[in-house]
Amino acid sequence: MEPSLDSNALGSGSLTDDVDTLLEDLRKELYFRYEETEDINHLNLAVEYSEITTKITTSDHPDYKTRLDFLAQLLETRFISEGTFLDIENAIQ
Repeated sequence: MEPSLDSNALGSGSLTDDVDTLLEDLRKELYFRYEETEDINHLNLAVEYSEITTKITTSDHPDYKTRLDFLAQLLETRFISEGTFLDIENAIQ
């Protein structure tokens, strides 16, 4: 089952900020673990959490561009590792 959240699911305020922070920390930690272990499962989870983080971040949020850039980097890394062309298409979008 693929995790899914939208920007309206959490409302606003500190809960959303806490979830943002948690997801951001998780995706970064999973990426670092992937770099250390080269376990594709860590990279796949980093991509999933990064996609969720990006989806729940409004386009006017100060971190939106940074989060999109990180997601694009993760997709590029997975493409290089696995050769999945869909990742390149998603990174361009």
